[in-house]
Amino acid sequence: MRVLLLLALTLPAPAAADFVVLRCNTQVNGSTFTTSLRIRFPGGRVERIVGEDGLTDQIAFSAERAVAWTRATFPNETAGQRAFYDRNCGVRSDDNDDDD
Repeated sequence: MRVLLLLALTLPAPAAADFVVLRCNTQVNGSTFTTSLRIRFPGGRVERIVGEDGLTDQIAFSAERAVAWTRATFPNETAGQRAFYDRNCGVRSDDNDDDD
């Protein structure tokens, strides 16, 4: 119980007005998987796979680049908001390896 409380206090949770960029693996054409970004805004969510709107693997695998791409692609939805990047598609992981 104490560990859970400690984690909740030390890991910042996105506020209602923030946006979240999740790097995921998305199935396309029924069999192929490709890298995608799932973006959650206060008013909704979108998903873009590599190749759409200029998204590349280099962008998706870098927190800094993914957030910058999201801000440039969706300026109205991200203006004045904090960004959170998750390389595990919202799945809890103990992987502390930095992809950058």
